[in-house]
Amino acid sequence: MTERNKTMTHHLTPKQIEVMRCLAQGMPNKLIAYKMGIRTSTVKVHLNRIYTRLNITNRLQALLWLTEHGIF
Repeated sequence: MTERNKTMTHHLTPKQIEVMRCLAQGMPNKLIAYKMGIRTSTVKVHLNRIYTRLNITNRLQALLWLTEHGIF
């Protein structure tokens, strides 16, 4: 596991990492939910928890966080 990925796994759960990977691919919540076999509302919960853990407030900031940390 690279140092960059350790940074991400330190902050996020495996499911949250999967959501972030989908987010990085530009998927909307509905498609993320379909791909992961969960409800759209569950995707929203994951995103809100990601935002809290990373101290960010939206998808754009999440993508910037990924870029700044060299992930994906």
